[in-house]
Amino acid sequence: MRFLAIVFVLLCIPTVSLAALNNIAFTRSQQLDSDFLLRWTIEDGQIRIGIEATAAGWVGFGITEAGGMKGADIVYFEAGSGNLVDAHALEYSMPLADVCQDWVLLSGSKEGGKIIVEATRPLRTDDNEDWELADDSEFQQGHAFIAAWGDSETISYHGAKRTSGRIQLFGSAPVDRLALIRAADSGIVESDILHTDNPIPARPTTYHEWCVDLQEAVGFDDAAAAVPRHVVAYDAVLDPDTEPYVHHFVVYGHASRDCGESQSRPGMGALPGAIVMGWAPGRQAMVMPPAAGLRIFGDEGYRSFVVQTHYNNPDRVSGLLDSSGLRLYHTQALRQHDIGVMQIGDPVLYLALINQQVASGWSKHSFECGKMTSDFEADEVTVFSRFLHMHAAGERMEVVQMRGDQEVRRDSVEVYDFEQSGGDDPG
Repeated sequence: MRFLAIVFVLLCIPTVSLAALNNIAFTRSQQLDSDFLLRWTIEDGQIRIGIEATAAGWVGFGITEAGGMKGADIVYFEAGSGNLVDAHALEYSMPLADVCQDWVLLSGSKEGGKIIVEATRPLRTDDNEDWELADDSEFQQGHAFIAAWGDSETISYHGAKRTSGRIQLFGSAPVDRLALIRAADSGIVESDILHTDNPIPARPTTYHEWCVDLQEAVGFDDAAAAVPRHVVAYDAVLDPDTEPYVHHFVVYGHASRDCGESQSRPGMGALPGAIVMGWAPGRQAMVMPPAAGLRIFGDEGYRSFVVQTHYNNPDRVSGLLDSSGLRLYHTQALRQHDIGVMQIGDPVLYLALINQQVASGWSKHSFECGKMTSDFEADEVTVFSRFLHMHAAGERMEVVQMRGDQEVRRDSVEVYDFEQSGGDDPG
């Protein structure tokens, strides 16, 4: 018996003109940490980066979907050997070298206690071990990044020499959306909602809820609270002493000033409120579209919030007092539209909606909204932000929006990790 073997050889040949790129000045820069400066230029389908880090051994930079190490697309440079490695991370562990090395080293050196390296790669590599660097100029949150550096000869555990956050790669300059709305409306008021010196229990997971009377929180009298206002942006305010323990916030709105206690049901507590806000680590301020806001006060606005804080204390550290919370940006200049939040899928993550249980091992569960979205009172609904969340129940998630038989949008989380960010904002 004869066998015919057909072998496909994939040639990983980065397409880049080194001479041309070496003559390009960097157009953008951002200090990611006091010890880590990133410069970059995007042109002709390529990104060229320059890293300057206070280190003697190696530096690394990555783009990540989940906000941390797991699922990150990484490039690192070891100054001793001069090796530049295109890599990825599947877990909280040493990065794995990609089969295709799409990053090209332009220069690398150690000068004055710093490592300085320049490299380039295509924005889209068609390599399943790379993330495509999509145009984020209109994203609310930009690209999530990680960076690390160290003094060992080869890449190793970074310890405290690391940073993460969000970065806008495209455009001529980062867009400060809060500055834009302040410039457009001088009547915007900032109000902090903080839970001062709240004890964090010495256990791995705690969900703490507290009620905020908005009128009391912003210092309004009855006359001022009778006038409707719009929240046009919000952001997290984190206590620097306890920031690592704050996993996320979820905010529920109520029409009454007592978070629904006056409408409580015998033996069941207060009526559940509507989700109106959320925050997870790495997320920047949420700025509403110019034509819309979240209504508070007046006859139809929310009068109180339940703020649910998830504390993550895996080492059971005791004696922690947290004063974190939220900052609201609100105005009396009402916008054209009111904002709301719609939950789809399985909000409580118990699969109760389809009478199933989460099976052991790998499994897949699907939900369909049916005709619920056709029952809106408004003729048109504009979706300006999406957030994909599975608590700790899943590894991958996809949401498909259909209009008739036509697919309108598909959002997905390829590498979901609850511990890193609690969810994903696809842009």
